[in-house]
Amino acid sequence: MASFCKTCDTKLDENTPFCPVCGTENDTLPGPAPQQQPLQQQYSPPLQQPGLQPQPGQQPQYQPQPQYPPQPQYQPQPQYQQPANVNYTSAAPQKKKVSPLIIFGIPIAVIIVIAAVVFLFGLRGQNRNDPTIEENPVISTDITDTIENSSEATDNPPEVTDNPPEETGVFTKEYDFGTYTGDLVNGLRHGNGFIQFTNGDTYDGEWKDDKKDGHGYYTWLNGETYDGGWKDDKKDSYGFYTWPNGDTYEGDYVNGSMHGYGVLKWSNGAIYEGNFEAGLIQGYGIMTYADGSISEGEWENGAFVE
Repeated sequence: MASFCKTCDTKLDENTPFCPVCGTENDTLPGPAPQQQPLQQQYSPPLQQPGLQPQPGQQPQYQPQPQYPPQPQYQPQPQYQQPANVNYTSAAPQKKKVSPLIIFGIPIAVIIVIAAVVFLFGLRGQNRNDPTIEENPVISTDITDTIENSSEATDNPPEVTDNPPEETGVFTKEYDFGTYTGDLVNGLRHGNGFIQFTNGDTYDGEWKDDKKDGHGYYTWLNGETYDGGWKDDKKDSYGFYTWPNGDTYEGDYVNGSMHGYGVLKWSNGAIYEGNFEAGLIQGYGIMTYADGSISEGEWENGAFVE
């Protein structure tokens, strides 16, 4: 007699001990209960066995789902425990103690050094004031013999004069060439002074070692004048010269002559502006004549070249 599975309602034969679909025991069979098949046999795919395919019009049989292996249980991580003998509280850094040797040793060393320096300088000053110590080293006898036997030492002894020192100050002094009134230094015209020459010329200005040097004003007896710089009794640097007929020159002087840049004006109205060399028009310059004509270019020995 046919029966049905109490679990999945699958039709069971009277000789089938277990349901081929879900593996449930067929308890309608007479006699002792059969042994349950292993789990691997219970979950073998029944549809792959011949004769167990569902027929048309029949209800599909239940397919058991495969069981997955159990997941491992979560193991709690061990909690970190702080050692009992460790103190993590922050503390202020401890100030290092300075050794008393450093505190007292450094000042004592400085005092010793200062005392040594003072002693050395005092000893040096004492040696300087000691008359028994010679200031100059002893000269070799060979060198002294050479000096004594030389002709310069015997034939030309140093001159010794009993003349009193020359005048220094402001004086009036007579010379063969004129009369000087002004500053003297050791008897020499030095500073500011005025001189009247015997030929009628005059000079009023600066002097240096008996020579016109610096700025001064010179007047010749014929009426020519010069106002400017002097060096070693000669016109030098920059000056202004006039002639009795009205001609003038203003510009550079070197060694007593017009030399460099200057402007020469004639009484008739002509003007030259340009370069001079050794008292002559030389080099580049512009000549404006009395009639208004102009020559500009190079000049040589006072003549226009181009």
